[in-house]
Amino acid sequence: MDYINRRLGYHFTEQDLSDLKIQLSLFDLLEVNDIQTLSVRQNYAQMLNAYCIGFLSIYNDYLVCRDITPDRKTGMRYYTYRISGQLNPDDIKIYSIPREIDIMSPRSTEINVAEGPFSILGAYINTDYGNTRPNSVWLANCGSQYENTIMRICKQYGLLKVRINIWSDSEIKLSAYKKLYNQLKNRLDIRSFTVLYNDKKEDFGYDAEHIRIQLATIK
Repeated sequence: MDYINRRLGYHFTEQDLSDLKIQLSLFDLLEVNDIQTLSVRQNYAQMLNAYCIGFLSIYNDYLVCRDITPDRKTGMRYYTYRISGQLNPDDIKIYSIPREIDIMSPRSTEINVAEGPFSILGAYINTDYGNTRPNSVWLANCGSQYENTIMRICKQYGLLKVRINIWSDSEIKLSAYKKLYNQLKNRLDIRSFTVLYNDKKEDFGYDAEHIRIQLATIK
């Protein structure tokens, strides 16, 4: 709790964590849901429990575990833990901040996507684009491709008219997103396509003081 409060400059309550699908303990999650079978070895599960903050995937079937230790004690930055059931190559492992979408609204849905959960949470909490905007979707790829993430969500909700905001890591060049736009433009009615960079840090997973938005509009 101290880490996530400090990282995002926000005092999270227990209700906030529940609403945002943030899980501080893998073992607590399994116990509450009466899940007795681990998906990994016992010793590795103990490491995930001790050193990671978890983010429940959009359908609650995966826990995206983010190692918050300086030396990555788990051996990797992210580990996607299958909570129950069998692995399926068609599973959607992305993290989504829960929001209500009105597909009948005349206003086109705004799709916000970042690479990691902290980055999308920082954008959601600490910018003017955040939770006051109606009919918006907030997603973290968690290792998936932007194209797949956007198309799966559009298919899931039946979205055709969309405005897309990419909350980019600093090292990804704008040319990559121009290619992405070209891959999507004939499949969706894209009303706007904007890439946002943080001039102060490598991504948006920080408090408001360390975020300064630089916009690049592709459409």
